[in-house]
Amino acid sequence: MRYCVFTYLFNPYELSARFPFLIPTVVSDVFQQNNILTPHIYYAGQVTGLFFSAPFLLLAFFYPLSKKSFTDTQNSFVLPQARLFLFFSLAGTCLTGFSVILFYFFGQTRFLGDIISQFTLIAIMGYWQLKVENMTFKSIRAKFFLFGANILLVVSLMTGLLLSFSGEQNRFQKLNPNFFEKIDLVVDQLLKK
Repeated sequence: MRYCVFTYLFNPYELSARFPFLIPTVVSDVFQQNNILTPHIYYAGQVTGLFFSAPFLLLAFFYPLSKKSFTDTQNSFVLPQARLFLFFSLAGTCLTGFSVILFYFFGQTRFLGDIISQFTLIAIMGYWQLKVENMTFKSIRAKFFLFGANILLVVSLMTGLLLSFSGEQNRFQKLNPNFFEKIDLVVDQLLKK
């Protein structure tokens, strides 16, 4: 179970000098390189942890920690009880789905599809709460947090796009071998300008 927590949340990607620049690591190889013994039945494929592949999801933790999330009635069209119900519904289904995939002996990226939508919606609620606090307080601290949230959003979008190429790189190279070479040439030309 603890291996799956690392796999799904914290497993990093590898950096590459060539397109697509980010490559998901084979988790079982990472464990072997660090001399971490796993049960013989356990195997994890190419997986990048959620906090590396989509750091925007860290905002999911902001929403329940914000004091105004569940009590503010002035800056919202939705009653606090409805926001509370929505948050606990999403968090409950996300935690239930995550607890189920923790017991699989095969860590795969496709299993994250069971929880990513709920987790993303909670992160969007956290982002929205940052926007509301920025409009309400207009402090330097609120602007700093909103700027950081926007950076996390952009990094998440770019990382997701690059990992979508590298996750299927073998298939691309088999079906269209010139694809990555052409992209490499275009990227090299763009970077030289």
